[in-house]
Amino acid sequence: MSEVRKLKRSRKPGSFSSRGYGRFLAFPDSGDVTLDDAKIKAAAQWDGLHAIVVHGADELEAQDVIARYHQLWEIEACFRTNKHDLKIRPIYHWSPRRVRAHIAICYMAFCCLQHLRKHLDLLGHPMSPARIRNELNALQLSILRHKGTPDRYGMPSHATVDARRILTCVGLTWNEAPFKIPPGRTRKTGQTKA
Repeated sequence: MSEVRKLKRSRKPGSFSSRGYGRFLAFPDSGDVTLDDAKIKAAAQWDGLHAIVVHGADELEAQDVIARYHQLWEIEACFRTNKHDLKIRPIYHWSPRRVRAHIAICYMAFCCLQHLRKHLDLLGHPMSPARIRNELNALQLSILRHKGTPDRYGMPSHATVDARRILTCVGLTWNEAPFKIPPGRTRKTGQTKA
């Protein structure tokens, strides 16, 4: 629907436009839409100004205010990492103990990711959180069972160069050679064979 038709249908500036310029329109009783010059002049005084409101700014120097603003940016980046890269979502728990445990697990996942990113940067292999997650998610181990015997074998997937860098960073290696899984724990019961 064109904006002209929207104007003819609606007399509410807020519903006219999601871009915000509807607030500069006036709808007099005559039914004609006009620009409200007073609102435009009032808004023009703030053009080009970016303000930061800091409580207790009387005791702070300008450099300290800017440093606090940069910290705010870092905190917002952390929230984006948690929401988009780690895909942390709200989960409803009924007991305070479970709520604290959920928050602790989410926080530890974030700390581990940030620690890993810092070490990768120091080694000269910077990676985004999404790239780290994708590389590690691609590592798989297929378990094959021998038909004639109870033996099981592990078949690791191929690891990319970046996946190997990530594993090396935390002191692990990825061997792509198939191997026999020693008898012990069974998958169904979790009990150890005697």
